[in-house]
Amino acid sequence: MKTNLNIIVMAMLPLLLAATSCKPVASISYAYDADAKTLTISGTGPMPDLGRFEISPWNSYQNKTAAVVIEEGITSIGDGNFKHFEKLISVSLPESLESIGDETFMGTGIVSITIPKSVKSIGHAAFLGNKLSYLKIPASVSKIGILAFESPTKAGDAGLKEVVVEWKESPPFIRMKPNVDTGAQNALGHIFGDVSKSVLKVPKGTKALYESTPEWKTFGSIVEE
Repeated sequence: MKTNLNIIVMAMLPLLLAATSCKPVASISYAYDADAKTLTISGTGPMPDLGRFEISPWNSYQNKTAAVVIEEGITSIGDGNFKHFEKLISVSLPESLESIGDETFMGTGIVSITIPKSVKSIGHAAFLGNKLSYLKIPASVSKIGILAFESPTKAGDAGLKEVVVEWKESPPFIRMKPNVDTGAQNALGHIFGDVSKSVLKVPKGTKALYESTPEWKTFGSIVEE
């Protein structure tokens, strides 16, 4: 019996180690200010993607961090780096940033975000399950993953109030999927959730363009600014 038990434990050992492994980050450093509850990430180049059983070196601050500051020099925030930082409400992103990975800020409490003009892609479920009320997306973004900004609708939630976009010629195409129950086409429901009460602010002279585009005309109102 003991022999069989030893064999089972040895077989499971790689999985147990993987479940608690810390992702090495060669060119990235971090500092946590306990008084300000702020986690600052600095360095050059991309932050690594985290696999299913990997954790970041700053994961011990997951239940303490209210603000994250990503400093200039970081070019990409890898998958899952701040996933389920539930007390996180504020994020500062650098102009050097080019991409935001999958599930990067999933399940946090962020209420407002302005995407830097340097960002080209936003990954799948990047901000899924947040408490976003304000969002600004620059014209530099050409790819948005499904569920990127979708938040669960609950009684008493304010929901996404305002989305500001800067595409002047043609907003990025968002793949449409049929609604299983009604057969109707549902586009932004897979990106933003319910936007029927949200305001979409677009560049001057482009309102007609957005009103004629299926994946954007589902907003409650579209106004130029």
